[in-house]
Amino acid sequence: MSLVVEPLSSAITAEAPDVAPEAPAPAPAPVPAPAPQELTAEERIWASRTRRLARSASRAARLVPGVAAADFTITGTPERPSLTLSCTLRPEAKAAVVMEHIENTVVGDLELLLGVPFAERHLEYSVDRG
Repeated sequence: MSLVVEPLSSAITAEAPDVAPEAPAPAPAPVPAPAPQELTAEERIWASRTRRLARSASRAARLVPGVAAADFTITGTPERPSLTLSCTLRPEAKAAVVMEHIENTVVGDLELLLGVPFAERHLEYSVDRG
């Protein structure tokens, strides 16, 4: 048995036709951001009123002995308002007394002024150790 070996020159194939490489697919068009929704007059009044009330509540809480800092924020709707409070107490403060006063007096007054109880309350207290 013998092997037949062809010369390399006969193994060369025809050249591949010139084919332009396929162009990459175009990038998808960017999706425009939704236009900011214009607030109604009632929504503007609500936002302004809640900002003023929150600032007033923050000042009132800072007058309570033992409070170093207080920041109230009111969000939500007139029917379902939400309250967020971040309050820092001084180290010598009687925390339970201060917290009870803020929750019963300051938060209670806010609910009376709004005419509806808060649907959600997020109250955070910390002690200033510095």
